Amino acid sequence: MSEKRPALRVVFIWHQHQPFYKDFDSGIYVLPWVRLHGVKDYLDMVRILDDFPKIKQVFNLVPSLIEQIDDYARNDAVDSHMALTSKPAADLTDAERTEIVSSFFSANVNNMIQPHLRYYQLYEKAMSASSDRAKAAATLSDQDFIDLAIWSNLAWIDPMFRSDPEIAPLFAKKRDFAEEDKQTLIAFHRKLLQQITPAYREAQNRGQIEVSFSPYFHPILPLLIDTELAREAMPRIQLPDLRFSHPEDAEKQISMSCDLYKRLFGRELRGMWPSEGSVAEQLIPILLKHGIKWIATDEEVFYATTNHPETRTRGLKFPANVSFRRPYQLTREQGRLGIIFRDHTLSDKIGFVYSGWDAEKAADDFVKNLLAVRSQLKRPEMEKYVLPIILDGDNAWEYYKNDGADFLRALYTRLSHEDRIETVTVSEVFDKDTDLRELPYLFAGSWINHNFKVWIGHEQDNRAWDFLSAARNALVDYERANPQADPDKLNQAWKEIYVAEGSDWCWWYGDDHSSDQDYLFDRLFRSHLSAVYKLIGKAPPEELLTPIRGVKIITGIEQPVGLVSPKIDGLVTSFYEWHDAGMLNCLKLGSAMHRAVNVVRAIYFGFDDNNLYFRLDLVARPDDNSMSDFVFQLELETQRQYLIDFGKGSVELQVRDSAQSPYSTAEFRGVFASRKIIELSIPRGAVQFDDHFNARIALGVYREGEQIERWPSYGSITTTMPTEERSEFWQV
Repeated sequence: MSEKRPALRVVFIWHQHQPFYKDFDSGIYVLPWVRLHGVKDYLDMVRILDDFPKIKQVFNLVPSLIEQIDDYARNDAVDSHMALTSKPAADLTDAERTEIVSSFFSANVNNMIQPHLRYYQLYEKAMSASSDRAKAAATLSDQDFIDLAIWSNLAWIDPMFRSDPEIAPLFAKKRDFAEEDKQTLIAFHRKLLQQITPAYREAQNRGQIEVSFSPYFHPILPLLIDTELAREAMPRIQLPDLRFSHPEDAEKQISMSCDLYKRLFGRELRGMWPSEGSVAEQLIPILLKHGIKWIATDEEVFYATTNHPETRTRGLKFPANVSFRRPYQLTREQGRLGIIFRDHTLSDKIGFVYSGWDAEKAADDFVKNLLAVRSQLKRPEMEKYVLPIILDGDNAWEYYKNDGADFLRALYTRLSHEDRIETVTVSEVFDKDTDLRELPYLFAGSWINHNFKVWIGHEQDNRAWDFLSAARNALVDYERANPQADPDKLNQAWKEIYVAEGSDWCWWYGDDHSSDQDYLFDRLFRSHLSAVYKLIGKAPPEELLTPIRGVKIITGIEQPVGLVSPKIDGLVTSFYEWHDAGMLNCLKLGSAMHRAVNVVRAIYFGFDDNNLYFRLDLVARPDDNSMSDFVFQLELETQRQYLIDFGKGSVELQVRDSAQSPYSTAEFRGVFASRKIIELSIPRGAVQFDDHFNARIALGVYREGEQIERWPSYGSITTTMPTEERSEFWQV
């Protein structure tokens, strides 16, 4: 009888992170995402493991996130959303009512708003009233604003906690809430936040999880060491005017993490997911100095490392088929550091693909993928392999039904009963594996395209780095010139520098990512730098008063600026035929997560007096064989709701009166073409509009009946499609 083959070891690392949202001047958290994700994602992710004792996981926490959670839990911290929630509806100003309508629906419509009838009714009322948020706010009563305040907080509470006796009555009440219900709700939020860190500590103490940290304020460590390191992946990159080279700051961000970890967990920090998987050879000695035993990054960094001339000159040759799915070590003069590499494809399946699938089918598919990897391995290789799944442990779940609980439970159930797969922590891997293959060199790059393009090189990014350098230089000069300066103010000024070194600000600068909150991130970054000057008694430079991004808020969505009448032939007949249409750029649409590959590049939408027009640009020609399995579903919501399914040459139209009524098939009287691009027209007579000609548009991408993309990821493109006599266009 042959010896049983070992199980495939799988490592899950859930990265829990939010930017540092606290404003220096007001002491208020400008955005509520730490609190809202805290009650939705951070506690249940570890508590769910109580039901699956065989499952082991790694949770990578960002220390500045823990600091903010603790501020809410113990210091009665307040964010702008909470302040507006708490204010009596009768006392709200017109500006505050407009702000509430603009921000209190910032949740996944399909999974977080629509399942709650009252919340969805308010959403429909506000969205259909007018595209002008001030006018929409004027249509809501005081009771509407009370109910909206409650639901915009209630919907974020994870399903795991909704049966708690303290909060269940509010879910049961559903509407017509009282002002005093707001304080009950906020108190419950704080109660959940207080339990987060103790829950992780307890799970780690019983050996089911490992907690790792990122550097304290989530900086891109190689760029702190030296911005010139960006040239390794991009030799021709345009760098900031002021070279930033402060390895001491990288070391400080690491040492602060180590100190907090020991204080919270009573042990030394062993593992670290460097922010955005950003690593470099020059980082290794700093990590080893502070006792870090392992790090993780992306498979693309592995390929860049093993193919780099520096690796070959140091005497190590890697065969072309060498796998990243195993632990490696970096032995240097200062010691030995373990490293694993993220499986990009399988991690992105959880982050971006499975949210539109049936939970059971998604879990089956994922396990099938893991077993497919195992089946390719020969027995001697099995004991050396480890498959790392690394992704956000918070932002992904709002795209799933039931906040991802159905998928996670289905997945953990299968893994618990599958003896061919073993979940392990990273430290367990390196404690067991002592004979590891060496990497004599580590390429400087991040998990995104093995470079640092997201954070440096664009004009806006470079301006941000120059502002950071100037503020840091001013602080150093002041400290040298004033040896008796107030140490508390100096410590706070340095903290503001370290906050401004975080990766989150440059994530939203440049043309890589964008959202409708860009201006807030821009303002926060500049406020942290301005605080440095104020703390040392200097006036902030005037340039810090001007937005780095500019006045226009770029969201990836451009509104129509004129009528269009394109020829529907599946070809770009002329440059001008879609020139005045609206457009959603899927590659730049705002998200806190970065998607590696898209099927859809852009969606165009426009109209003339006779037809509505839609166009899809894909990553490959629609008539390419690689596109043949995809089906597209265009959602068009006006006074009625329309679904247009197209793909493989067929088009089907369905219509219903509201979200509560079923769809019925209708005759499609438009024109469809699919060649180099996909084009579609619908006669105006086939669409029923309200008096304002409001329309909401979204697109789903399906393969084998399962959704793999949705644009926008949540919500819809909101636009107006008036007749020629009533055209009102944005002027750009």
